[in-house]
This record gives sequence, C-alpha cells and structure tokens, in this order.
Amino acid sequence: MQLELIFQRIREYLQRLRRKWPVPVIWGALFAGLMLLNSSFRPTIYIARTIFHPEAAGDQGGNAANSALSLLFGPSAEQGGANFMIGILKSRYISEAVVADTILYEGQRHLLADLVLARSPRASSLFNAWRLLRKEDPAAYSYQSKIVSAARQLRNALVVMVRDDGFISMEFSFFEPALTGLISETFIRQLDAYYKRQRTEKAVRNVEFFTHRSDSVKRELDKTTRALAGTQDRSRFNLFSIDRVYPAELEVKRDMLTQMYVSLVVSKEQALAQLMQDTPIIQVLDPPAPPFDVLKASYLLYAMIGLFAGLVLGAILAVRPLLAEDLGQAIRQALASSASASPDADE
Repeated sequence: MQLELIFQRIREYLQRLRRKWPVPVIWGALFAGLMLLNSSFRPTIYIARTIFHPEAAGDQGGNAANSALSLLFGPSAEQGGANFMIGILKSRYISEAVVADTILYEGQRHLLADLVLARSPRASSLFNAWRLLRKEDPAAYSYQSKIVSAARQLRNALVVMVRDDGFISMEFSFFEPALTGLISETFIRQLDAYYKRQRTEKAVRNVEFFTHRSDSVKRELDKTTRALAGTQDRSRFNLFSIDRVYPAELEVKRDMLTQMYVSLVVSKEQALAQLMQDTPIIQVLDPPAPPFDVLKASYLLYAMIGLFAGLVLGAILAVRPLLAEDLGQAIRQALASSASASPDADE
C-alpha cells in the first residue's frame, strides 16, 4: 500500500512536469546562454612547465647521506630539500622579488609588475566583469600596490609539487606565451639567488672577515716596511744615532705581521674553497621553453553545464507546490514523532 502511494506521488510529479514543461526549457536555455557568455570572457591560458632539482656542488657525501636516510626513513627524508624549495617558491618574498625585477620584453626594459597588470584581462569571467565599473586603472597604482597586486596574481598562477622521482615540477600559467616563459625563468633565477644566499651565508661572512682582516694587516705591514726602510736610510752613515735601535723592533714587528698576513691569506683561501663547496646548484632539466600547453574554454562544455543546471532548477520550480507540500508533511511528521517520543508526552 505504501509503495503504491509512492508511485502515485511520482506520477503526480511527472504530470506536473508535463504541464509545466516550458519552465525547465526556458531556464535551461537561459543558463546555457549565460554560460556561453561567461565562456567568451575566459581568456586563453598558456602553461609553462619547468622541472629542476637542487643539488649542492661537490656534495657527493651529502647525496650518499640522503640515500642512506631514504633507506632508513623512506623517500620523505630525501624530499626535505625539495619541500624547502617549494616553500621558497610559494613565498611572498620570491613572488614580489619576481615582479620587482626588470626584464627585456619587445626590445625594451619593463618592470615585470607593469607587464603582469597590463597584459592580464581585466575581466576573466562574466561574474567579475562588474568590477570594471569600479576598478581603477592599473597604471594609476602606486609602486607598492603594483608589486603586491602582481605578486598575488603570480602566486595564484603557480603550482609546484615534488614528483615521485624527487624532482620538482613547477607549472606557471599566464595569458601570453612570451611572458609565460620569461616569468617562469625569472622565478627560477630569483629562487637560485635566494637559495645560494641562504645556503652560503656563513661561508660568505667568513670570506668577508678574512678579506677585510688580511687587507688591514697588509696595510700595517706595508706601513712597517716603509718605516723600516726609512730608518735604515737615515742611520746608514750615522754610527752614533739612536735610530739604530729602532730597526730591530721594526724587523720583529714586520716578521709578526708577515706571519699574520700569510695565515690570514691561507684562511681566506680556505674560506673561498668552503664557499664554493657550499654553493648549491639548481639543475634545470626541462626549461620553460615553448611549446607551452594551451588551455582554452570549451563552449560545448559550458553550454552543457548551463543547460543541465537550468533544467534542474526549472524542474524544481515547476514542481514547487508538490515539493513544498511533501516537505511540509515530512516536517510535521518529524515533529509529531519527536513529540511523542519525549518524556513529557509519556507523563
């Protein structure tokens, strides 16, 4: 009996739909048209893929250690450096450094932030086209506003992941093929500069210290050598001059400064060698060069999505009285069952 009532109700819904068939058709056509219009706003997107891997120069022991860690703790131990570089690439610092750079484009030097804002479509969909009515011209932005806005756009267009083989895959999407490759190369260049600076900070400080210290000792050594030579010239024909006492002291000072200078030069060379060992190398296997992957809006797909959504919404509106009646009845039954199950109802 209950099953027969359910089938009867379904037949009522179908009869209602047959009588109101223009409603879902109109809504379907309306939504299909809106989605087609929305797809016309969608620009063509070019995707540049770059595959690279960080590796310290001459770090054979480090590679062996990474392999041992991978055997002990799994592949995640070897991916620590790759995850570190992904964090750098997705950081605000790198994206702002990229857009603050100047590149050669179409024969002229341009601030990358200006190119990003000028070559990006003002409206990429029907739903945000209204922003054109109140959004100011990007050329009127201040320098800091340009940097922040363009950097945020680049971060949203950047996808970075670690592949199963341990290499890093970077995908960048933009609306012009030439700029897509140039921006990807700028990302790699800024990453390389930051990564080297971060990895070699201590070694660079050591080189600077020994360089400045050796230069200071060299100046003092030259000064002492000139003083010793002058003293020897003055006392050469003066057998009773007090100046004959000073050459011995100057010679001792010169010898001490010479030893210090030699030691500092050796330390400087060792620091330079350590700097070269600590300087990492970003090995780019696949550079961001054309041909790029092209992503275009599919008019057929957008129309089908709009048609389906419109038909569903139109069908709901067509059977709205029956649907409201069934929902109200279900709510009343739920309230009645909950009231009958409460302790107060039993008393």
